[in-house]
Amino acid sequence: MNMSNKECNPDVDVEFGKVVIASHVLHKLSELNCHEHRDESNLFSHFFRHQESQFESLWKAPLQLEKRHAAVGGTAVSGHIDPDVKADEGRMEINNIVENQDDSHGDVMDTQNPMMDLVCSLDEQTATCEQLSGVSDQQLMSVLCRLSDAGLCHVCSLLCSMSPSEQSRLGSLVCRHLLLPKLQRKNEESHNRNVVKAVIEFTKTFPHLSCTEVLLPLMLCSQDDTLLQIVSEALSPEHRDSLLRNFLDHEPSKIEEWQIPLIESMLSTSCEDLVKRQLVQLLSSSADDLARNNQFAKLLVNVIKQLGPGAPADVIHQLTAIVSANKSVLKRAAEKALNA
Repeated sequence: MNMSNKECNPDVDVEFGKVVIASHVLHKLSELNCHEHRDESNLFSHFFRHQESQFESLWKAPLQLEKRHAAVGGTAVSGHIDPDVKADEGRMEINNIVENQDDSHGDVMDTQNPMMDLVCSLDEQTATCEQLSGVSDQQLMSVLCRLSDAGLCHVCSLLCSMSPSEQSRLGSLVCRHLLLPKLQRKNEESHNRNVVKAVIEFTKTFPHLSCTEVLLPLMLCSQDDTLLQIVSEALSPEHRDSLLRNFLDHEPSKIEEWQIPLIESMLSTSCEDLVKRQLVQLLSSSADDLARNNQFAKLLVNVIKQLGPGAPADVIHQLTAIVSANKSVLKRAAEKALNA
């Protein structure tokens, strides 16, 4: 029996997929759906008013499916349709309606996410060490990427007061998913005084972690030498040597102009001979591009003085070539340092 016959016959039960609605119920619903028969005092009528759109969707879905099949197959609405196909597609239509209702409930659930409560507590600087250490690594990653500057400062403060085991677990996550992304942003708001102060305190507490996870990546791509110089001042000479060594171990092809002041601030007499050799090699590869740069020439003079008279012959040969190619106002000073 096709849908049109079911609609006209009140004594026939109607099947929607696996749901069967008795004919007398459908008949009652049809009466309630007519405005002239609607009784607002009837509880059943009130129920129908709130569920009207859902019942209409369920009622019309099989008929719409038959019409679509008829349009594709070129047959009339009363044409033959495989009942199994019709039942399956009817269930799909009903499932879509239910899924859409579930999606609307999901939006409400998002506002009750406990991780968002933690984000708010950190931004308001009221969260405790227990709250921060009580979340999983995956949950913490989702929290860190949503924090404001105030939240960043509070996380750094909490981490500095945690136990060594918790510091070991959370430290890398804080560096990779909070500090580094924040400091890599170009806008000035990311580098306000409170943020820089928090990063300095973090660097003093975790110098090795800060060097490897934050400062080194910034040295390779940040282009913000001022921020790096300020933060690197919190490092001991030993850690500054380590940072410079790690930077040179990445074998940069040449020195960028913004990196020169930072490299010069980390250069000291305590640097290993291998580090100084690597630095001379880097100066050699950058000599032509920075021949007129006074900062580059100043770094060159400093390197020559740090090497002293005991520099190997091959290093002296490289330095002579660099000085010869230099065209800055400090060329005479570089020649004098080399001859000494």
